[in-house]
Amino acid sequence: MRPSVRSLIDRFRKVAKKGPRHALSLKTTHLVESCFGPIEAYVDDVITDQIIEFGNHTRPEFAFACSVLSPRAQLFDLGAHIGTFSMTALGKMMGGGRILAVEGNPVTAAILSRNLMRVADPKQRGRQPGRSIEVLNAFVAVQDGDFAIQENRANTGASMLVPRATGPNMAPAVQPFYGIDALVDRYFPPDYIKLDTEGTEGQVLTGSRFVADAKPLIYLEVNERTLAAFGTTTSDLDDLFGRLGYGLYVNSFDRNGGHDLYRIDRITTLTGRGAFFDVLCVPVTHEMYKVLSRLCAP
Repeated sequence: MRPSVRSLIDRFRKVAKKGPRHALSLKTTHLVESCFGPIEAYVDDVITDQIIEFGNHTRPEFAFACSVLSPRAQLFDLGAHIGTFSMTALGKMMGGGRILAVEGNPVTAAILSRNLMRVADPKQRGRQPGRSIEVLNAFVAVQDGDFAIQENRANTGASMLVPRATGPNMAPAVQPFYGIDALVDRYFPPDYIKLDTEGTEGQVLTGSRFVADAKPLIYLEVNERTLAAFGTTTSDLDDLFGRLGYGLYVNSFDRNGGHDLYRIDRITTLTGRGAFFDVLCVPVTHEMYKVLSRLCAP
């Protein structure tokens, strides 16, 4: 039997207390008001500032990304941070569905667990029978060496894996490493994958037989700098999505704002759009492909 969200919290606390190597263990957290009610977030953090000002981190982006979710979606939230995407998705999944939220940093994973437990509490949110939420403290990457966690205290969502040799005083990445296929084997086959893993996106997509065969919806952060750290370029991703038959869609309206408004544009390439953006990747065989194509801004 897999542990519940509540039972994971004590486990993550024990991991987080193993020493001062985890810089984020030295940061304090507090409850802030969000679109989902009060949630726990880091003090003095870029993402927390966005939640306080707008109700959520990249609120219009997540509204766009979750607009294609079905009420019974099977969702992988890979690089879940404190849960802002999973909590947005929960609002669309009132008929059931499943979420696997994966976060590598043990301190942040503990906050993620508490937030999802708080938002999914049946006394607070009217949880529907059959809806399942699981949290995994792990990294989504190919483990081809000895890694450390490079933590960003000003923007905790930008913490990332780096080779251990480049940061000998950093916290070692002792959590397990998973690729998409290994997660599918252990949990369930998703029909939607949100992937924001600070650079490993290209390697885990390219190495996934499940993605090639099942062609799930994919919402992806594209960051040229972090992708390059793991040997991937936007041209590589263009080749992958072109070969698998995906259409690419972006929100061309506000990235942050106190609203859920977005404008859909279809793009033909990830290259040359800037150093940092998000993209929704939809297989041409999916029913939402025609829907989004019709809704694209002229």
